[in-house]
Amino acid sequence: MWPGEEVARVFTIGELSRRTGLPVKTIRFYSDKGLLPPTDRTRAGYRLYDAQALAKASSLLGSLMAGAWLGALSYLAPRSSEIVAASEDLPAAIVGVCCAAALIGAALWLEHCCRTPGNGDRDDRNRGPAAD
Repeated sequence: MWPGEEVARVFTIGELSRRTGLPVKTIRFYSDKGLLPPTDRTRAGYRLYDAQALAKASSLLGSLMAGAWLGALSYLAPRSSEIVAASEDLPAAIVGVCCAAALIGAALWLEHCCRTPGNGDRDDRNRGPAAD
């Protein structure tokens, strides 16, 4: 969030794209596949997303990044003894995988924190002793 920017309760697909860095087309694709369903729709049919969807989109982005860095690692690691550039790029690929894993973890934690408990998820410990 940028200074002076208010926290929105729902985001349009364009706002979600801007906040996550995922292209609108990619968000639509994941939405159509059921991986990132819209929270609601406007009367005109525009998709709306909440903070939990923002977290899920961030974890999807982290997964894409992790896959790309793991692909780079699988290419560079066997060639590190043969190619100088491969051995020099290997530490950067490892850092990339670690950063992507951190993004996934942070996004999953945010998604967990933003979820609304259902009827079966209530915390009964705060109700006090049960009446017999």
